[in-house]
Amino acid sequence: MAKNSLWLTLLMALIWGTSFPVSKIAINVIGPYGFRIAGSIVSCCIIFLIFNKSIRESLATLNFDEFLRISIIAVPNVFLVPTLNSIALHFTSVTNATILVYTMPCFTSIILMGLAKKLNLLSLFSLLLCFIGIFLILKAIHVGLGEIIILCSAIFWAIGAVVSQKIVTVTPFKAKLFWQILISTVLVSISYPFFQTGPLLQPIITAFTNTECLLCVLYLGIVGNALVYYIWFYLIQNESAEFASYATLLSPIITVIIASLFLSEEPTNKQIFGFGMILFSAILVNVVKPYLVKRS
Repeated sequence: MAKNSLWLTLLMALIWGTSFPVSKIAINVIGPYGFRIAGSIVSCCIIFLIFNKSIRESLATLNFDEFLRISIIAVPNVFLVPTLNSIALHFTSVTNATILVYTMPCFTSIILMGLAKKLNLLSLFSLLLCFIGIFLILKAIHVGLGEIIILCSAIFWAIGAVVSQKIVTVTPFKAKLFWQILISTVLVSISYPFFQTGPLLQPIITAFTNTECLLCVLYLGIVGNALVYYIWFYLIQNESAEFASYATLLSPIITVIIASLFLSEEPTNKQIFGFGMILFSAILVNVVKPYLVKRS
């Protein structure tokens, strides 16, 4: 693992660790869909301003097949996962959403072992620990719509991680990030009219007129979307899907601490123990497994 990958992993963990609590604050005011659209628009604008030259140059190679490949990567990673996360946070606590969404590496390992048609004992053991942890957590809480949605998000996130590694594109990395976020923004906007009433939908303008919401949208749009997805796809490209997936498990520690300090959410002993098992499973695959491979 390169030294810069380690620092980027820590930065990604810090950003994602703060994202759920910040999102929850805005979602409580404007609802998940208004928040998603506002954040996506901000991300698109920021990425376009920063990587304008690379984006314009990418138009020379952006044919239909290339655009289709980029879209396939974008749908699970940049559209479905953030949207499902936002909706789940409307129905459940930051702590529950955080712990359950980071079961994603378990699903990533299952998919990769299935594709390779080869079982790895260490990966299987880490999966067992992870699923025991999930069981303990679900047993300790009421399983509602929010918990189901967040587990679906974890599955789509795992699919997205594998798809990102398997599908080859020729578009420069920076430009590809912009096209993916743009595709996500369009898809969120298209699905927006289906939520015309109810708490899932509030006027988008509130995101830019309410100071608290605006600060949350700017943070998530610039740091929590644009910057963090740059790091995410960089790690997948330069390390591996499994590495990037398990590296994200550093984030929940930060999130749970923030939720406890600022949102008055206290995890139960079973939740803490279950999360500890999930985190240990991550260490096995992210630290122990690469060490053993290197030794052999």
